[in-house]
Amino acid sequence: MSPSRMRRLLLLWLAVLMPGRLAAGMPSRSATDMKLPKQQIEAVRAPVLPKVGLSRTLNKREVPPGPVPEDTLVQYNRRRDQVGRKSTEQKPQPQPVLDFSAKFFHMLMVDSNHEIYKKYKESRHSVYMFFNTSELRQAVPEPVMLYRAELRLQVLKLQQEQHVELYQKDNNSWRYLRSRKLTPSDTDEWLSFEVTRIVRQWLRGGEEIVGFRLSTHCSCDNKNNVLQVDINGITSSRQGEQITIENKHRPYVILMATLPEHTYQLLSAQHG
Repeated sequence: MSPSRMRRLLLLWLAVLMPGRLAAGMPSRSATDMKLPKQQIEAVRAPVLPKVGLSRTLNKREVPPGPVPEDTLVQYNRRRDQVGRKSTEQKPQPQPVLDFSAKFFHMLMVDSNHEIYKKYKESRHSVYMFFNTSELRQAVPEPVMLYRAELRLQVLKLQQEQHVELYQKDNNSWRYLRSRKLTPSDTDEWLSFEVTRIVRQWLRGGEEIVGFRLSTHCSCDNKNNVLQVDINGITSSRQGEQITIENKHRPYVILMATLPEHTYQLLSAQHG
């Protein structure tokens, strides 16, 4: 390394070691601006030491006289700004504190006299649950107000293990959502599926009747593809006779939504 380059690197190190010298060479920068946090000084100093062949910092007696060269000041400021930006990027941004208030709504599936059930009256492997979006929009007028939605249904005593799948009604077809393995039980148990994204789609869409389908898992090596699960509020025959929907204990979607007066605050926090 040439003596001139060695001297420049050494002066760069001295600039880090003695910020007071920099203040003398930069009259336009205040002393307050030159007081870097300790961790930033370490970040600037660490890559300089090995370049000048030093294993320790210099004391005042070892500092050569003379002003700090302008190009050294430029390099120092550039390095300091890089460390400052990196520190800012890594610092977690504070999350807005919202005055969050919410209400719960229960949306029951439509009863058995609706014409939609005429299309699905016979099924040995599925049960269908349909909902009216007009009731949904009365409870939650805007999609942004919906915080969480869950489909809940009560499974009656289950005698044998069964793998079931949940589907979403998508126009005239069905879209797979998720599966669940149900184990035998001597008591009635609640089955819950998180469906927030689906309900938001309902709020944005224009369909009047929307719904879900709970079916057996279609397996090639399982010829007995009959749904063995009894859902409270839905009675189905194992021979594929008409499904009867009782008025009590029907499956429902529970909605957790922010109150209308807090919706603007939520939108402002998301776009702020």
